[in-house]
Amino acid sequence: QVENSGPAKRDEFEYYTHYPPLLPIVISISYLIFGVSEFSTRLVPLLATTGIVLLIFFIGSKLYQLKIGAVAAFLALATPMVQYFGKNASHESLTLLFILIAFYGYLSIGKMKYAQIIFIAGLLLAQLTAWAGYFLLPALTLAHILRGELNQIKKLLPFWILSLVMFCIHLFHVSILTGSPAGGNLFVSLLQRTGLLASAQPLGFNLPGYLNQLRLWFSTLYTLTLTILALLGIKNGWPIFTLGMVGVIYAILFSSSVFIHNYLLFYFLPFLAIAGALGIESLTKVKFFKRIYPILIILILLVVFLERRNFLQALNESSPDKFAVEVGKAINRQSMPDDLVLLSPLKFSYSADKFLRFYGDRKLVYSDDTRIEHDIRVIVDQDNGKFEIIRNE
Repeated sequence: QVENSGPAKRDEFEYYTHYPPLLPIVISISYLIFGVSEFSTRLVPLLATTGIVLLIFFIGSKLYQLKIGAVAAFLALATPMVQYFGKNASHESLTLLFILIAFYGYLSIGKMKYAQIIFIAGLLLAQLTAWAGYFLLPALTLAHILRGELNQIKKLLPFWILSLVMFCIHLFHVSILTGSPAGGNLFVSLLQRTGLLASAQPLGFNLPGYLNQLRLWFSTLYTLTLTILALLGIKNGWPIFTLGMVGVIYAILFSSSVFIHNYLLFYFLPFLAIAGALGIESLTKVKFFKRIYPILIILILLVVFLERRNFLQALNESSPDKFAVEVGKAINRQSMPDDLVLLSPLKFSYSADKFLRFYGDRKLVYSDDTRIEHDIRVIVDQDNGKFEIIRNE
């Protein structure tokens, strides 16, 4: 969680407290084994995404049939969401992996040895990774409320208490790092994600704008075909409802963040994949589709894979962060480890900060004020893709 780049003493550490700490810890283990590189960074989400696809298969097979699990797994792999964001070093893939482990354990309680331990382990690991890890319990509780299962709700109460304890532990951890439970603007960041702070709302953020944004991103990152199929399969029981509610709760509570960051819709993947497979199955009620079922599956998989191919290719080729990576690498090559680097304009840092710090690995200051003390100055012309590095003599 240390955000500093370049040499830094312990008392100079700046901590990123807006998320629980497990993802950077896991990535640091990858660095320890394979060294610090883009490969070792992306290895963690790649392995997590692989685990997600396997769990989609296991959950679909457990709840319905082997063929449902298999089709669901292939549908997940066919989406632009998995192909592009499945390798991104963000919290979503690792968190979703642990959510699905917990969900699989919950489904297996009373049917499989150690199922409750698997549920608890997955739940705790999810909550140690990102805030979405806290949303499985509300989703399960809501499903049982709608089914009128009071006994099941009572059984979940100890886990609600456990989740509260986990959040308190996080606050205690933040307090140790920063001297305050709200250190690093933790609660301000959470409020910003909800959209409740008018001053922090993104341009165009309102209910019609948000719904239109969701429509656009579901149809591009998951494809219109899969979204429609999932709507056909949504009526197949409370487990599917629960998986969908995890994503819905996130999209409601952190609406401002979802409005800006389309990859946060990653949490809908298991629901859309399994419900989509069930939607295909429902088409077999038509005799013609039943006769050509294997061909139907292949055709739909091809449609999902190809529907947004141009969009995915454009996304891969555009490399929106490539310029920031280039600037970061140039800073690293043309400066000394102890140099203080001043970068302007300030607005470039809003989207490029993480890349500049990782690839530059220097002490960075972002400002339009050239009077600030510095050893190296970097002037960025983002519109034309150019930059200049000047040593302060």
